[in-house]
Amino acid sequence: MKLTIAIMLSVMTISSAAFAQDPDGAAPASAHEALTLREACHVDARALCPGKRGRDALMCLRENGGKVSAPCREAMQKRQLRHGPHPH
Repeated sequence: MKLTIAIMLSVMTISSAAFAQDPDGAAPASAHEALTLREACHVDARALCPGKRGRDALMCLRENGGKVSAPCREAMQKRQLRHGPHPH
């Protein structure tokens, strides 16, 4: 049982870090920023980007910027202000 919990926590931590990764491959964002983005966008990512995780999910959300919820859009805008615009 303890092993199962440890594995689940490890997977959650890894997936959170991957979701927080900058699309240009830069270092992961702060833990607080990653959590804020994850909380604001998890429903949007599930609906608009099924099966995508980490960087792919973030890129998908950016591509669907007009369809994401207001809280997700705000979290992504705050992230962009902090890290600069994504180079195309």
